[in-house]
Amino acid sequence: EKKYIAFISYRHAELDSAVAKTLHTLIEQYRIPRGLQKDGNKRLGIVFRDQEELNASSNLTEEIQHALDNTEYLIVICSKSAIQSPWVMREIEYFLRHHDHAHVLTVLASGEPDEVFPAQLTQSPDGPDAPPIEPLAVDVRADTVAGSCKKLRREIPRLIAALLQCPYDALVMREQKRKTRRITSIAAIVMAVLLGFTSMVLMKNKEIAQ
Repeated sequence: EKKYIAFISYRHAELDSAVAKTLHTLIEQYRIPRGLQKDGNKRLGIVFRDQEELNASSNLTEEIQHALDNTEYLIVICSKSAIQSPWVMREIEYFLRHHDHAHVLTVLASGEPDEVFPAQLTQSPDGPDAPPIEPLAVDVRADTVAGSCKKLRREIPRLIAALLQCPYDALVMREQKRKTRRITSIAAIVMAVLLGFTSMVLMKNKEIAQ
């Protein structure tokens, strides 16, 4: 069993950092629908997000290598900034030496896919003559940093479905059922309160009449 559900690889720039931080929170706080829980686990697990900006000439630290070795998925924040980061490229290369492409997910924060998707993610391991790989990507491009984070909150179920290894439609359906149950429960509580209040008013009016 891996220690982390995901390792977020990103450039320490304003947009990328904001998206990575939001993604980190959304994954760790996500509550798995009951029908999709495994071994009674209600949460997806712990996310690794390195918060230190390291020198471009640095090698991967032992901590980073350990985290990459012990994570189920690598999530790459792809952007015009990240594609220029040797650090992000090294993390991708190291991860793919020990995992397959199916365990790499991407978040498109800025730029066009053919410009910002690292070659390591699109080149097939079967050789240069094989068709290029299209990694699963969530598009959060927006005019502002806040807009990208807001869009990520709407699109997060697509990444969650991949982490849970379940169809996206199945996850959405279960989310809708959970929301319906929640609304029904709230409505029942409100009705109970109203009935109690009505009963109290009727009893008070009866006392006044007497």
